[in-house]
Amino acid sequence: MQGRANDGRIYNMNNLNIAEIVITFDPNQQYDPTFTFFGGYDANDEDTELTADVEERVYTYDFTDTDFTHFLIRNDNYALYIMEVEITFELTD
Repeated sequence: MQGRANDGRIYNMNNLNIAEIVITFDPNQQYDPTFTFFGGYDANDEDTELTADVEERVYTYDFTDTDFTHFLIRNDNYALYIMEVEITFELTD
């Protein structure tokens, strides 16, 4: 998946009960990805920036201490080359 340079956005439209999101970028990409990741309550919500645990080009976002139902990846510069976006859901009663 490629995010358009400078202003591309990837987000979910429907409410999700998110526990964790792991984004894996192409390890052979020439430059480090430059993007901002947000959690929120609506599609395109850019109010709350989240910080990842990063290991090489794998970014892990923990949602367990939030009640956010949406995420947004905003590309801030060069094209993003995303290999995988893995969403883990939290079970509810």
